[in-house]
Order: sequence, then C-alpha cells, then structure tokens
Amino acid sequence: MSPVRIPDTQRKDARGPLTTSDQRKPSQRRGPHHALAPARAVRGGPSLPAQLSPVRTTSLVVRRSHPHHLAGRPLLRAVEKVTLGYLFVAATAVVLGHEAVPHAAWLTGAYAALAGFVLACAAAHRHWASPALANVRALYPLACAPLLFSASGPQSLALHGRLLDDTMLVWEQHLFGAHPNLLLGALASRPLTEALSLSYSSYYLYFVLPPAYFLAKGMHQALYRYVLALCLAHYLCFLGFMLLPLAGPIAALAPAFTPDHLHGYLAQPLQAQLMASADPPGTCFPSSHVAGAWAAALSIRAASVPRPAKRLMIAATALITVSVVYCRYHYVLDAAAGMATAALAVFLTRRLTRRDSN
Repeated sequence: MSPVRIPDTQRKDARGPLTTSDQRKPSQRRGPHHALAPARAVRGGPSLPAQLSPVRTTSLVVRRSHPHHLAGRPLLRAVEKVTLGYLFVAATAVVLGHEAVPHAAWLTGAYAALAGFVLACAAAHRHWASPALANVRALYPLACAPLLFSASGPQSLALHGRLLDDTMLVWEQHLFGAHPNLLLGALASRPLTEALSLSYSSYYLYFVLPPAYFLAKGMHQALYRYVLALCLAHYLCFLGFMLLPLAGPIAALAPAFTPDHLHGYLAQPLQAQLMASADPPGTCFPSSHVAGAWAAALSIRAASVPRPAKRLMIAATALITVSVVYCRYHYVLDAAAGMATAALAVFLTRRLTRRDSN
C-alpha cells in the first residue's frame, strides 16, 4: 500500500498542532501588547515571564520614583557633608583658641545652630518631596556663605592670635623685590579705578545669576555642582584665614601708597563703604573673591551653557583677579593662592559628585 499523506494543517510537532491562530503574524497574536513577542512564543512553547512584560515594567519604574519611596535615599548629600565638616572644624578651632577669638561662645553657638538647620532641612526634604523645599535645600549654602565669611574674621585669630602681614611683606620682598600693590599705584586713574571697582563688585552676581539660570532651565545637577564648587572654595579659604591671618595691603602698606587713596565715580565709593563695614580683618589669604570666582567660572565652563556665556564668565573672573590687587584689598600671593584653591575645589567637586552618583 502507498503511504497516506497527512495534510500540513493536521501535522503535529513538539509544540502541538498548528492552528489558524498559530499561522498569524506574531504582532497579531493575543492583542497589541504582545507585538514585541518573538515568533516562537506560541501556544505550548516558552512565554515571557510576567515581571518582564512591558506594561508591568513601566508600572515598576513609576512606583520607584514615587515620593513615598524617598525614604530610601541617603540623608545627606556631599554639599551638606562638606558644610557640616567645615562647621565642626571651625567650631573646634574657636573653642581651642577662645582666648584670642572675640565672641567665641557666640560663634560656637551659631555654628551649632547652623549645623542643626542643615540636618533639619535634609531630613524634611527626605520625607516631603516638595519642589520649594528642594530649591531651598539647593540654595541655602550660598545664602549662608556671607554669614560664614563674617564669622571667619574673628575666627582667623584662633591659631596665631594676631595678624601676620609683616610675614607676607617679607615674602613679597624676597619673591618680587618690591610690593606689586605699590607698583600698580603708579597706574591709578579715576576711570580705571571705577572700572575695576565695578569688576570687583560684580562677584556678588555670581551668587544670583548662574543659580537663577540653572533653575529656569531645570538644570538641577549643574546647579548642584555649581553650589558645591563655590562652597568648597569658600570653606577652604575660611580655613586658610586661620593659617595666615592678614589685614591686607590697604592697611599694612597705607603710608607707602601713592596716591594715598583711590578715587572713582560711583562704584568705587560704594564698594569702599561696603568693605569698611562688612570686610573683617584677617580674611585675605587666600582671596575668597578669586577662589570663588574661578570655581564658579570653571563650573560654568563644564556645564551645558552657551559658549558666549562661558567666555564672558572667564573674562569677568580674570578682571576680578586683577581688581583685588589693584584695589588694594589683597596681596598678589592672596590672588595666586585663591586660584590654587579654586582648582582644588573643582577637583574635589568632581570626586564628590561622582561618588554621589554612584
């Protein structure tokens, strides 16, 4: 007898009989949410696990980003750890050198209160995912920097108990054979003094304009790195004030300046009045103006901002570096130490932000 041929539609294999539904295209089987299923995923064969379904995976991602799961995040970020570390070191130095530090008890209490605010703000944002609270947490370190600068004046006497401008003058004489601040006095003129005084004052905009730009563009990571770099630069300067407390050339070289005083039009008298009332002695080395400005400029240079803004920031920072010496607020070595401090702050910022992201 001749063998009986079985039609293909009735032939069986390891997966079972082929049916009309099995002959359809994979994208037409079991509804549209199975369009990504492979062609071999037919009845009787292996199927995708439920947890790998595209619909289920999406729901998992949404649940992980839900505010109720913020409790699993670390309590403190790098900028808060750095701030608390600085407050601890500063308070310890004030306590140990309380005999030479004016208002030592008040300073210690203020540092403790600020540390409590840092912890409270971090804990509150950990449990309440409020955009307003997130902005406060991102920006308050910049708001605290002027207060800490004012406190760093009396704190600068904690180690030596006196100002050391005589040591700095000896260093400058050995390095340069003269005092650069006196040499720049020969170039003094009212227009130049006004322009460089305005440049010196422009540093205060570094605390406002870049953070406002980052917030408006939603660049929260860039804002975080900017604030961390600026805070690190300032904290390093505040610690440097204790190592070498200086009154600055405007006081130490006053009898030798020609002309006796710099004269401008509007910016110079306003800046001089501000410095006389809000710039405490002992806060020169390193220059916090130079350190903060270069830390900010290098952070802007690394961020996704328009190239003209980066060039403008670098040019403004270079003018600030010149103005701190021309306006007689800092020695040349103060400015050089400020630039080195900025480089160290940017390096530490990269390391700390990389650790936070990991």
